[in-house]
Amino acid sequence: MEDTQNKLTVHAMGYVMDTIPEIDPNRRRPAIIICPGGGYHRLSPRESEPVAIQMLALGYQAFLLQYSVDAESFYPNQLFQLAHLVRYVRQHAMEFTVDPEKIVVAGFSAVGHLT
Repeated sequence: MEDTQNKLTVHAMGYVMDTIPEIDPNRRRPAIIICPGGGYHRLSPRESEPVAIQMLALGYQAFLLQYSVDAESFYPNQLFQLAHLVRYVRQHAMEFTVDPEKIVVAGFSAVGHLT
C-alpha cells in the first residue's frame, strides 16, 4: 500500500482463514491489527508472527503491521501507517472475509501508546 500524497508506504502481513462456502458462505470474522514492540528500533519477533497465529487460532483474521523503524522515520509516520492499514482492511473486508465493524488493534511494549 502506498499513499502517494503523503509519500507513505505501509507494509503488512495478513494471516487470513478461508471461508468454506458450503458451510457458511456469508461468514465475516473479526480482525486484529498487531503492532509488535521493539522500541521503534526493531520489530520484536516474539510479538509478531506468534501473536498473529494465536489470534488466528482464536478466530480472528490477523494483520501484522510492519511499521517504520528506520532512523529517518519519526512519529507520526507510524500512526499514519496504522491508520492506512485499518482503512485498507475495511476497504477489502469482503476479500478478507472481515466484519468491517469488528476491527481491533493490539500493540506491545513501546508501541502500545500508538494503538
